Amino acid sequence: MVGPMRQNLAPSPARPLARLAALLLAAVLLQPVPLRPAFAQDDDLPEGVEAYASTQAACFAPGELAGLDAGIDAARQPLRGCASGVIPPEPKIVAAHAYKPGGGDKFDCASLRRRQESSRFLYAFLGDVVAAAERGDNACAAGMLRTWAEAGAMTSAAANSPGPSRALGMFVFGGLSSAYLIHPEVRAAAGPAGEKAILAWFQRLSGRVAQDIAARRAMPRLDNILYWQGFSILPTALMTADPELMRLSRGVFRTALDQVTTGEPDPADDGYLPLELRRGDKALGYQVFATFPVAGMATLSRAYGCDFVDGAPRRAIFGDLVTRSVQGGLDPQSVAEAAVRLGAARTEIPQQKPATVRQTPGLMYLVNRMDPKLYGRIDADLAATLGLPQPVVPAGAGAGLVNERLGGSFGRLADQAAALAAEPTPAPLRKVCGR
Repeated sequence: MVGPMRQNLAPSPARPLARLAALLLAAVLLQPVPLRPAFAQDDDLPEGVEAYASTQAACFAPGELAGLDAGIDAARQPLRGCASGVIPPEPKIVAAHAYKPGGGDKFDCASLRRRQESSRFLYAFLGDVVAAAERGDNACAAGMLRTWAEAGAMTSAAANSPGPSRALGMFVFGGLSSAYLIHPEVRAAAGPAGEKAILAWFQRLSGRVAQDIAARRAMPRLDNILYWQGFSILPTALMTADPELMRLSRGVFRTALDQVTTGEPDPADDGYLPLELRRGDKALGYQVFATFPVAGMATLSRAYGCDFVDGAPRRAIFGDLVTRSVQGGLDPQSVAEAAVRLGAARTEIPQQKPATVRQTPGLMYLVNRMDPKLYGRIDADLAATLGLPQPVVPAGAGAGLVNERLGGSFGRLADQAAALAAEPTPAPLRKVCGR
């Protein structure tokens, strides 16, 4: 538990009643504030909340999540250079399962509520770091990262839920490491000592993700978790010139493209991720969600000439993947229809359109920065398929959109990749990157 800063309680010549009031107030202020205040009873759902729900929001009564956020804010510790302070770090990640066992596309509300209670602060911290970096509050972003690095945050996972806990830590780690890479001003503000601590922390977390990648690739079903794992280690591979992490990330990228449908009888079915299409009313959201880390890897791999999108066949598959994700954002029904044609669903299921779907213009922005001709081909395909005038998605439309799990804005991601592409390849990466 972490309490607020102690107040100056030195006695004063105030009248007795005023002094008593001050002491009572101090007693309240000095009570420890829980970092993640629990709901009244974990499994006692409030009125109106069902045991299972199709959306996360439906698992919470009005105001409950805001109450959790208020508790996180109340527990912030002072940090020089950060007006709002820093969320206290914790070494262990505790995250319960979110979905109904065996249900696939339904949330288990009691479990999801426990997950939010124990781990919501992780995404709050990621949001703090990305927001500070994007607005140029570099010393604050660097200070927050160093605080967590020196505390060994997120370095262990709950024994009773290791899978969800490690996955959650991986998502946050990927965003933090990418934010540090794509905002060089933050790295400069960290200074030599801060840089050393932060990169050592990233290397420690990368090692754990590398183990998880090996375990996941042995599974018969490869989904978006693997793609995000591959993205999460890439910034550290670039910042530390680690050839093994670079090879591992490239291998995941290629595995991801191997999952994409290609050469289908109907060309409109090229570019889908069949496993993500099995998500019922969430198929669109997962198709898009899975495309982000693949595009992130493609973008960052341009650094030092490593370019994962090497060769015309991979470029074509990558283009098809982006095409179908952007198309789904504009026409959700297209995903419902594709799920039936590809055998992922028996009937067409109306699709949810989560907030991440509104970020698909960012995918087009990244593609244009990597390969304007590929962007042109995708936009022409969208125009023909949807019956819309070109440009369907203007090339620069997604530059300012911020994706926290990718570390910041799509513009920042592309800018830093382009800057690093012009840099000489570090010696340890030359065999991997081919130059």
